[in-house]
Amino acid sequence: MQTNIKKGLELGQGLVEYALILVLVGVVVIAILSVFGESLQRSFNCILISIEVGGGDTPFTGFTLINADTDTPIQAVTCGGRIDLSNLPTNNLDIRADARGSLGSVRFTLSGPTSRTQTENFAPYALFGDSGGDFHGGTFSPGDYELTATAFSESGGGGDNLGSLTIEFSVE
Repeated sequence: MQTNIKKGLELGQGLVEYALILVLVGVVVIAILSVFGESLQRSFNCILISIEVGGGDTPFTGFTLINADTDTPIQAVTCGGRIDLSNLPTNNLDIRADARGSLGSVRFTLSGPTSRTQTENFAPYALFGDSGGDFHGGTFSPGDYELTATAFSESGGGGDNLGSLTIEFSVE
């Protein structure tokens, strides 16, 4: 009988130790999330976007930062990416949505320190617009941004929604 009691006490002690380990793991997770939560969320969002772009139905392959003075590409604008204004040849910039094939229209929604909504009916599909490939350009204030491009089957944002691409990036 004492053997059974001893086994029961050992089992109870093991459960208490297991519970303490779980509490400790929970405290560590909460500490990590409080310090890195926003950064982890951004990274997780970017991973999900990469999966959607790679295997999803989005009509977009990505975004490209354009020098609006020369109408030439500067760099890809990627999820979690950074645009360093001090390293650019100009502050007159545009962002092009790179599409697979032709679309009826693309609606851009930019939120952040600089906000903008723009609908483009013809390629190139540009956040600040263009005239026959001559990018109009605009400026970005430093800060964190979210950019969404949504494709439609008809001009002016009409018809069917063909899919969208959203990224988060920062400007410094």
